[in-house]
Amino acid sequence: MHWNAPIQSSIPLLTAARMAPKTVPFALLGALVSAAIVVRLPFVSLRTSAGTELMVVHSIRCALPFFIIAFSASSISTLWRGRLSQWLMRNRRQFGLTFALGMLWHMAFVLYFFFGFGKSLNRLALSLDIVGLDFVMALTLTSFRPIARHLSVQSWRLLHRTGMYVIWALATYLYLLDVKYYRDPLHETALLILLCAGSLRAAAWYRARRHN
Repeated sequence: MHWNAPIQSSIPLLTAARMAPKTVPFALLGALVSAAIVVRLPFVSLRTSAGTELMVVHSIRCALPFFIIAFSASSISTLWRGRLSQWLMRNRRQFGLTFALGMLWHMAFVLYFFFGFGKSLNRLALSLDIVGLDFVMALTLTSFRPIARHLSVQSWRLLHRTGMYVIWALATYLYLLDVKYYRDPLHETALLILLCAGSLRAAAWYRARRHN
C-alpha cells in the first residue's frame, strides 16, 4: 500500500466531515432551557401558592419547544430532505434530553407546590403529568447506551415511538382544555403548534407508506 493512497482517499472524508451537520452540546441547550425558566423567578414569589403555580406553568412553556423539535425532526426529514433536516436529526437526542431537563424543573415546582403549601394541582392535570413523566423518564434513561443495550432494536423503537406520541397527546389535550376554559393566547399558540406537529407526523407517515 502506498503512503499517498490513504491521504487521497481521506480527502472526500474530510470534506464530508466538514459539511456534516454539527451537534449542539447538551450543556448549551440545558443552560438555555434552565436560564429561560430561572429568569422568571425574580418576578414571582415562591412564598405564595399563586407564584409557585405560575412557575409550574412557565417551566412547561419553556420545555415544550424542545419536545416539539424532537417530535417533528423525523417528519421534517421525511418531507423535506436537506441540511436543516439533517441537523435536526443529528440533534434530536439533545433536544429530547433538554425537554427532559425542563420537565425536571417542572416537577420540582410541582413538588414544592404540593409539599410547601399542602395543595395539589388539578387532579386530572396531575394524573396526566405523572403519566407523561413516566414516559419522559423511560425515554431519557433509554437514550443512554448502557441502558438501551438491554433492549432489542424493535423494543427500543416501539418504546420511543409510543412515548413520543403519548407525550404529544397529553400536551395537546391539556392545552386544549386550557384554551377551552381560559382563552390564553400563549396556550392557543402552543396548541396550534402541537396540532401542526401532529399533522407533520401524519403527512410523513402517509408519504412513507406511499413510497413503500
